[in-house]
Amino acid sequence: FCDYAALPTDAPRANIPSLVEKEVIRYQEEASSAEVADRRISDAIQLIYDNRLLETGSAGSVSDFFELTKNIAGTRDAESFLRTAYTRERNNEIINSLPKGTASDRDIAIFSAGFPPDNASIAEILEFLQASQRMNSYVQDESLLLESFIQNQIESGGTQDVSMSGFRARRRAYGEARKALREREEFLNLQVQSNELTLAQAKALMDEEVEGFRVNFGFTPTIYLD
Repeated sequence: FCDYAALPTDAPRANIPSLVEKEVIRYQEEASSAEVADRRISDAIQLIYDNRLLETGSAGSVSDFFELTKNIAGTRDAESFLRTAYTRERNNEIINSLPKGTASDRDIAIFSAGFPPDNASIAEILEFLQASQRMNSYVQDESLLLESFIQNQIESGGTQDVSMSGFRARRRAYGEARKALREREEFLNLQVQSNELTLAQAKALMDEEVEGFRVNFGFTPTIYLD
C-alpha cells in the first residue's frame, strides 16, 4: 500500500496564532454583514425593475419604492435597513480601508454620501444601490483574500506559525488587480456601446481577465460570480 499512498510524516503542522485567528474572524464577520446587505439590495433592485419604477422618473416615486420594500422586509423594516446600513460614517470607514484605486471615483462619491435623501429620484436610488453592491463585493473579497493568504502558508509548509506578515502587500496587489479589472470592464463596455464588440464578445474577453485574477489570487472576485 505504501507504494501507492505516502504515509503521514512527523513534519510540524502549521499553527494559527490567536491574533491571526481573531483577524480572520473579524474579516469573516464583515464579509457576512456585506453578504446579508447584498441580498437585501438585490431584492430592492429587482423591485425597481419589476415594478418599472424607472419609467416614472419622478422624485415622488420614492415613496412607492419604500412601500414596495415592505414586501421584502420580513421581521425588519426594509426602509430602515437600507437607510441605516449605509450611513455616511460606516461608508467612509469601508472606503478608507480599501487599497487605493480599488473603487472608481464615481462609486466612492456616491457611496460616501450615504443613502439618497427623500427627494431623490428612483434613478439616483438605483445608482446608489448598485454602487453599494460593488463596495460590498470588496469587503467580501478581503475575507477571501485573507483566507487564501493563510491557506497558501499552510500548504507551503515553510512555517510552523501562520503570520499576517506580507498581507498588506497582498492587499495592495489585490487593489491593483481589481482596478485593472474594473478599467478593462469599462473599456469593453465602451466598445459594446460603439458597436465595436458584441455583448457576447465582451463577456468572453472579460471572463478571460477574471480567470487570470482567479489563478493569481486563488478566488474569483465576488462581483463577478454568477
